[in-house]
Amino acid sequence: MSDINKVITADDLLAYLGIDYADDTVNKNITRAIKTADGELRESVSDNYPVDHPLTPELALIYASNAYENRGNISLSGNERKIADDYALKLRLYLRRESSE
Repeated sequence: MSDINKVITADDLLAYLGIDYADDTVNKNITRAIKTADGELRESVSDNYPVDHPLTPELALIYASNAYENRGNISLSGNERKIADDYALKLRLYLRRESSE
C-alpha cells in the first residue's frame, strides 16, 4: 500500500497554500486534507499509487489544497479537473508499464 506521508507532508501543503503560521485548527485541517488527497489518489490512480513518481506529489497537492480550501465541497474546478485527470491518467499508465516489465 502507498503511503501519503512519503508523497507530501504538512509542511509541503502549508507552503503550497502560502500559509506561514499554522495553529491547531489549521494543522488539523491540513492533516485532514492530506488524508483526503490519499483517498483521491487511491480512487483516481490506484491503491498502490507510485510514491516515487514526480507527478504524484503534484497531484496530491492539487487534491489536498482543494480539500483544504473547499471544506465540504471537494469537486475540482474546470482547469484543476483537467490537470488532475491528466496526471492521474499518466500515473495509471506508468503503473501499467511498470507491472508489464
